[in-house]
Amino acid sequence: VLLYGGVLLDASDPRAVEQLPGAPIEIFDFQSGQATIVTDDGTKYRRGHTATLLSDGSVLIAGGRLPGENRTPTSQIRVFVPNGVSGTVELAKVASDARVRHQACALPGDNVLLAGGEDLLDVPTDSAEVVSVDGISARVCSMHHARVGHRIVALKDGTCLVVGGRDETGAPVADIERFVPPPAGASYVPSLGLCQTGAD
Repeated sequence: VLLYGGVLLDASDPRAVEQLPGAPIEIFDFQSGQATIVTDDGTKYRRGHTATLLSDGSVLIAGGRLPGENRTPTSQIRVFVPNGVSGTVELAKVASDARVRHQACALPGDNVLLAGGEDLLDVPTDSAEVVSVDGISARVCSMHHARVGHRIVALKDGTCLVVGGRDETGAPVADIERFVPPPAGASYVPSLGLCQTGAD
């Protein structure tokens, strides 16, 4: 299991959370019960991000907050590439939109949908985009509602359901939205990615 990001706890008081992204990148082995630190490079720490498993065992890590004085959301995309009990974290590219507390959904072809979350102003956003390790980064649609605190569920047909969350006013969102990817081989562009909505 890859453990990536989060916040540091004060060892003298486990209830006190240090409000800086600071947890090292680790791999936890269930059989041995041991965690191996992959890197201690502070530039890779983050929180409020997503980590999506790809078909080759690598993990696409998107968005979140990086350490720093302003602690604003980032558009940085990184990919963890496993190598036995260790691995490397590589900078893949930059997404179209910076976001934190968003949700991610694996799509066919090792593409990943990033939807909602909070933008650079810490306001819930309705933006959705598709990213991949191959250089794809395309805004595919605007959801019918800005959402934060929502969930995404991947369906067997390759689509993704977006449910729940709160909008920019703080009100709960009742609608369920579905992202329909374009046909196999087609490019991810706004006219081909489709966000549909339905009643709760």
